[in-house]
Amino acid sequence: MSATISRVSLYEALIHLGQFICKNVSWHPPNLYKEYNNYMGPAQHFSYLWDYDLDETQFREILAGRRVLGRLDRDWAARRLLEYAPYEEIIRLLGFPDLIANWPRWRVHIRSKSRKRGFDFLVKWLPEKHPEVCHK
Repeated sequence: MSATISRVSLYEALIHLGQFICKNVSWHPPNLYKEYNNYMGPAQHFSYLWDYDLDETQFREILAGRRVLGRLDRDWAARRLLEYAPYEEIIRLLGFPDLIANWPRWRVHIRSKSRKRGFDFLVKWLPEKHPEVCHK
């Protein structure tokens, strides 16, 4: 009997949740994603860390080399960023000087051919055309 009651209660809760979402959130995925992030609170998670329980602060500490969690070190964080993050976020979090200095070491681990070509070009082009952004 209690199993039936809990199933009914769960079903009713899901119905109410669905009604709430339909009334308060546009089903357009970016809006739904934004509402989900607002609901989740201040600890933001990067979309490219979906399979790790790391928030933004922890990831930034690993990327800066101030923290290591098992095999999750600076090189892992940089490769993850280079492989999956948008370009603007890569530059904001990593910066041109670190990208140029460490690209040869990280390059071999990047699977995306288009990302490799793009960063190969950037790492070669920046020092020639804009050397002022290549130094810390």
